Amino acid sequence: MSYGFNRWSDVAPATSGDMALSVSTNTPSGSNTATTYFIPPRNGSLINDKGTIYLITNGTRTGFASAEAFLGLGYKFANAQPGDTSFMTSLAPINDSSMTHPDGTLINDHARSTL
Repeated sequence: MSYGFNRWSDVAPATSGDMALSVSTNTPSGSNTATTYFIPPRNGSLINDKGTIYLITNGTRTGFASAEAFLGLGYKFANAQPGDTSFMTSLAPINDSSMTHPDGTLINDHARSTL
């Protein structure tokens, strides 16, 4: 809907054929258990998952231990999109802003964007 060209009137109910489509699974390395595979958010995304902001980096999620760490790295709460990241592997939380930015982070260095 946010793109402006989609409308609720264009949404069609799922058919029995749609509901019968197979669900992809993935067996993570080091595990013997297959899990449902979901498409993760793009690297560098800020996702608000039930009140916790996660930064997506290399297909994993890392939370922020405090608002100070989040804001100190130059992030803005307004840029976080709501979403579910419960299926993703979690890394240790970001504790302070003195660390380097994780992979996938876009940095505006005096109007020069770098990755």
